[in-house]
Amino acid sequence: MAKILLLIALALCVVSVNSHICLLSPRQRGSLRNINKAGSNSCIRLSGPCGGQKAMKPAITLVGGSKFTVVFQKNLNHWANGATHGMFNISIGMVKSGKVEPHSFMPLASVPDTNTPSLWVYTQDVMIPKKTIGTGVLQVVYITDNSKAPSKFYQCADIMVH
Repeated sequence: MAKILLLIALALCVVSVNSHICLLSPRQRGSLRNINKAGSNSCIRLSGPCGGQKAMKPAITLVGGSKFTVVFQKNLNHWANGATHGMFNISIGMVKSGKVEPHSFMPLASVPDTNTPSLWVYTQDVMIPKKTIGTGVLQVVYITDNSKAPSKFYQCADIMVH
């Protein structure tokens, strides 16, 4: 019985330290399944860039030099009292030969993480660079700045910029 209780306690610890982020607009790569449920597997991507998700057909065409509102969801709250507080970084990067160029990302905005609940939806206006990049990605990275969790979570949306 003690082993079972220990396993349950460890499982609860693992669940409590996973943080998730979903990119709603533009639409993220991969599934949007169960995004209205805290802890959705569609919203956990731990490797950058783009969480290891395969490229998709561009979800949207954006005009360089124009404003765009990025919409993303903190699918599972990972803000913690006593911890330094993280942020959500929004950037745009280039794709060449079907692959994201990791060093091409240009920062567009940074949004502080606050103690908003799971499933909280954020909106952030960004200025799309005037430079035409053609096929690219818009990426949101959740930097948790919390030692009890993975340091970063990634989501990307495939875009065109003209």
